[in-house]
Amino acid sequence: MGERTLKDEARLYYVPYILGNTPEAHRLSRSIYHKFGIISVICDSRRSFFDVFDLTSRTVTLSSTDSSRLIAEQLVSLAAQTRYTLPLIIPASDELRKVVSDERGTLERSFVICEADTLFNSSPLADILR
Repeated sequence: MGERTLKDEARLYYVPYILGNTPEAHRLSRSIYHKFGIISVICDSRRSFFDVFDLTSRTVTLSSTDSSRLIAEQLVSLAAQTRYTLPLIIPASDELRKVVSDERGTLERSFVICEADTLFNSSPLADILR
């Protein structure tokens, strides 16, 4: 399978959910888009100025809560809306890294949990580059 075909297939299959509406999240979204052409989903309870101008992502607003369990359930519900895909979850803020850590068991049933700093080296996306 050629590189172009593989990237086209990856665009349909992988759905990166970046947790935290931070400048880091938008940089990561741009990197994913430029390497693979994949639009990321940025999830947080807050909106950002960058949401308006970032064409490499779409933003989903989560309910504002301190409950890790409720946030995890919202994320699982989001993943269930895109059938026949492989959702990746990438925390990009300390607050949401803690949620992923606390609710790892729940989230791993629906997501592949990745770290932003190793996303292009040791995640399902890394296989596309090889």
